[in-house]
Amino acid sequence: MRMKFIWKTMVTLIFLLTAITSWNGNVFAETISESEPNNDIESAQEIETISDTDGVLTDFEDADFYEFDMPKTGKFYAGVMLGNDDYDNERYASDYIVTIYDQNGEAIWQSEVNSFDNEDGVLTYVQELETVLEQGRYYLSVRVFDYSYLEEQAYLLVTGAEFEADFSLDSITTNVKSPQLLGKTIQIKGNSKNQGLEYSFYINGVMARDFGSSSTFDWKPTKAGKYKITVYARSTDQYSAVVSKEISYEVIDGAVKISSLGANYSSPMVMNSTIVWTAKATGPDLQYQFSVLFNKKWTVIQKYSTKSTVSWKPKTAGTYQMKVDVKSKTSGKVATKTSSNYSIFKPSPISITSVSPDIKSPQFSGTEIIFNTKAKGAHLEYRYRVYNGYSWYVARDFSSVSSFFLYPYLTGNYKIAVDIRQKGSATIKTKTISYSIKEAPKFTMNSDYDIYDNSAYLKVSNNGYKNLVVQKIQFVNDGKVIFTHTAKNFITIGQKTETFYFYPKATVSNFTYNTVIKVYYSYDGMNGVAYLMR
Repeated sequence: MRMKFIWKTMVTLIFLLTAITSWNGNVFAETISESEPNNDIESAQEIETISDTDGVLTDFEDADFYEFDMPKTGKFYAGVMLGNDDYDNERYASDYIVTIYDQNGEAIWQSEVNSFDNEDGVLTYVQELETVLEQGRYYLSVRVFDYSYLEEQAYLLVTGAEFEADFSLDSITTNVKSPQLLGKTIQIKGNSKNQGLEYSFYINGVMARDFGSSSTFDWKPTKAGKYKITVYARSTDQYSAVVSKEISYEVIDGAVKISSLGANYSSPMVMNSTIVWTAKATGPDLQYQFSVLFNKKWTVIQKYSTKSTVSWKPKTAGTYQMKVDVKSKTSGKVATKTSSNYSIFKPSPISITSVSPDIKSPQFSGTEIIFNTKAKGAHLEYRYRVYNGYSWYVARDFSSVSSFFLYPYLTGNYKIAVDIRQKGSATIKTKTISYSIKEAPKFTMNSDYDIYDNSAYLKVSNNGYKNLVVQKIQFVNDGKVIFTHTAKNFITIGQKTETFYFYPKATVSNFTYNTVIKVYYSYDGMNGVAYLMR
């Protein structure tokens, strides 16, 4: 009993790879038993093309023969699992073979060993074959090789066939188009030009109706969703193939949901601006109606249509609200959404009072410079444009932020233009200032002081292209200057290295390893300070 159960699992695996499936009623025929004598073709036991047969191989001299008819040309499958238990199944897996013979007794096909894991995870072995046979009579043998020590081992022979259909399923139609509302009965029809077929209906892979002569099925879905409808068709022939077609179908509950209602410009906006409102909603076959509230009165500005947007051009300053009603033509359901207050203002005079950088021109390249603009007027927007010596570009487009950060890396004379406007207005006021950016110094410095010799040096490697001029050197302890040297002719030209020596008039006795050497310099007319640690 155990082995037979395992074999049934294996058969499912084998024939799942074919077009034969469990619902056609032919894969697992009623199991019959081997009837001796059947040791040669002349005494072969007759079986159905699709059958299950129990048998026993007694020893290496035993061979069991069967005969069957192929009613038409098609694929033929056979599989044998042998063994009284799992151990014998593995031990004798290659000690026997399944052979197909034609009507003249000539061998035309033989099996091969295959394996699979059973439900206990044990590797189970099977002799199986698959071939194409034409219409006619054939023989099949289960035979032990003469080298085997096999004795009294049970087996299960399963045969099956798959035939090409000589009919077709042309289409699937429904009496109402997708999508449809929940609760409605939908008639599904399988269409074929062939007569006398049987039809089966599946919804999302689950059988809704078994094979029957009616080509229609009335389906009443119980919940909304997207469905796969499959119709199978077969003839009444015992060995009929099965053909199928599949369609998608959507069932909806008809509800209307509005996810958002918004304008392309945020409030406030200047009067006579064109403002586009957009509604986003879900539901079947939607239509949109837009209305505006002003002075406690609602006015429809777009009647129901398929357009989910509306253009609105208010001509009067004040506070407004926009409302959208969304209706499903399919279900008749309606949803409504209203915006928050939206302000429209009247244009007023605007002007720029000043544009000021936080640090004065000139500055080294790479310096962060903040430009602040002061202006007069309500609901202002600011745009910053930059001329870098070659061309103008918009560094930041119109926004409500009045300040701007610039990080110039190219040297030259810049122009910073500030444009202001009232939000939504075409009237622009502009103010431009100039700003110089110079080459940033690139250098390394090191310095030290010998307290015993009362001598000091400063080594400068100038990697830039302008002259670097050291103006002053200081020794600093905890922020307090303990020595100052005013440099003369401490000049390092571009791409050069120079070492300068200087001698304090008196020993700087409190110079220590913690003393900071502070170097004041100028580069391309710009002053800077370097801090050196010993």
